[in-house]
Amino acid sequence: MVDIDGDLVLDQAGTALKTFVIEHLDEIAGFCGVDIFLLGPKFNTVPPGINSNGDAGQDQRWRVAIYGDMESAEHAKTRVLIFIDRLLGRAVDAMLLELSLHTVICGRSRKNIKLIESATNTAIYFPPPFSQVYRYCHPGAQRRNPEEIFITGETPQNIAMAKQKIHELVQRTRLFMKDCMVSPAKIDSILLGRLDKVRKIMETNGTFILFPQLASQRNLVRIQGVEGLHVERTIRDIMGLVSIFLDSDLSVLLIGF
Repeated sequence: MVDIDGDLVLDQAGTALKTFVIEHLDEIAGFCGVDIFLLGPKFNTVPPGINSNGDAGQDQRWRVAIYGDMESAEHAKTRVLIFIDRLLGRAVDAMLLELSLHTVICGRSRKNIKLIESATNTAIYFPPPFSQVYRYCHPGAQRRNPEEIFITGETPQNIAMAKQKIHELVQRTRLFMKDCMVSPAKIDSILLGRLDKVRKIMETNGTFILFPQLASQRNLVRIQGVEGLHVERTIRDIMGLVSIFLDSDLSVLLIGF
């Protein structure tokens, strides 16, 4: 769900949606293979006994609801956010960077990228980190380039500065890698049900976790980061997810017994 100011989507009279907004959202939906709905303002609950006029309890923001598989919905959400930035008069550009470096250069809890965004007055949109795992695309839709980073800013100069800072960050980055072995069944279980947890682990530690493709029957998981300590913590957290599945399987067996 994405919130958007009503002034950006309504005509001057405030009685109808702007045609080009509807057309562009339809284009995004077709391009990404999702369903997009533009929902009107919702009414907030007004506590009893408080007098108010008709608009006092109304949230004036509109909402963009996106429905589809995880990767397609993420792709569409990014393009909707970029469209909103364009409506606000911001410039847009893109750059390519190897996928395995994305969460690493972002830093722990994305602190490096937040500093760049703040210093350059830009918004930096990274692609989802697991598109190479599923390799699924809705029929007729286009997958997002997993190495493409979108940047929006007040001016092209701001965007150029953000690009330069990202490039400098990459040049300073020295990677530490370590492999661990996890059974294929447990890897598939994590990919199907715990990717939200995995993404949180990666963002917290500033590391990247390279999983084999879903159902590939491979058992090698590679972790990389800028410090050995953060890589070891990532491995510990991944093994914690594995143990959760082991405990769940054991509980099912005991119940069945």
